[in-house]
Amino acid sequence: MMSQLSAHVEENETDQRISLLKEQIRSLQSKYTLTGRKMSKKDKQDFDIAQQEIDRLEKRNQRLDERKHPLTRFLEIIHPLVRIFGFLLLVTVLMIVIAVGSTSLERALHSECSHKCGWTIDQRTFWNPIDELLFSIAKHNIHAMDYLIIGFIVIAIILCSLAGMLKLGVRFTFIQLYKLQPQGSAPQGLLLAIFHLMFILITVNVELLTIAPQYTTFGGQMTVIDGKKQICTLESIGNDNPEKCRMTEISITLYHQITNIPFFGGFYFIGNWIFLGLIFVFTIVKIIKKKGLINESEEDDEETQGLL
Repeated sequence: MMSQLSAHVEENETDQRISLLKEQIRSLQSKYTLTGRKMSKKDKQDFDIAQQEIDRLEKRNQRLDERKHPLTRFLEIIHPLVRIFGFLLLVTVLMIVIAVGSTSLERALHSECSHKCGWTIDQRTFWNPIDELLFSIAKHNIHAMDYLIIGFIVIAIILCSLAGMLKLGVRFTFIQLYKLQPQGSAPQGLLLAIFHLMFILITVNVELLTIAPQYTTFGGQMTVIDGKKQICTLESIGNDNPEKCRMTEISITLYHQITNIPFFGGFYFIGNWIFLGLIFVFTIVKIIKKKGLINESEEDDEETQGLL
């Protein structure tokens, strides 16, 4: 009750402040409209500052209105859980980037047939966090835990894709086709967004062979070579032993596609490097832009305080 009262008082104070600033702007405009003179430097600065303050206060009022919504109150209650979920998403995305980078680099360095067989490798040697985790879980037969982790990875990719579409809109390369916004999205835009998500899910199935190659190909299987237990590799499939390795159905389908049509393997390989390159470039650009915005905000605050 007290929070609602304080929000109401704050909203009234903000409205009064906006009214005063609008009156100040009208006064400045009428002063120069009647005389036809050009606005002086000082009055122009006062006009710009008043306009910026009105924009800031209107955004503040909008946030106050949003706080009254029941969904906003519910989100405020679960805010700590949302932060934890966001942190887990960040860690998952970083692990996906490391996994794709590790597998792509290993294929570039250790693939004996390179483009002729779609950059496939017989045995992994580079560290891959997601592959190691899923393989260990499958090896020790921890029931359903690997499914939960894969499910969370898929959810992370879908949420990141949705965030990108909400920010950039539905696009064809660099051309924006439709903009997605609450209660204002075109039906065609929503339909295309759903198509995008369907293709993203198909891509996830293919990318599993890059994100977690050992787990996707053999699960947690082990084989015996010269009396020693070792992880399964493509070379060990034909070995005559009681613990013969068996490839998963999805890996058989993908390997047949890549080896029989090397173009697809090369396309996936180059696509992964483009993905890593774009992430690196846009991360640097985002950091630089954020620093620039912080510096501009600090300069504007100092200038505003000096003028006031």
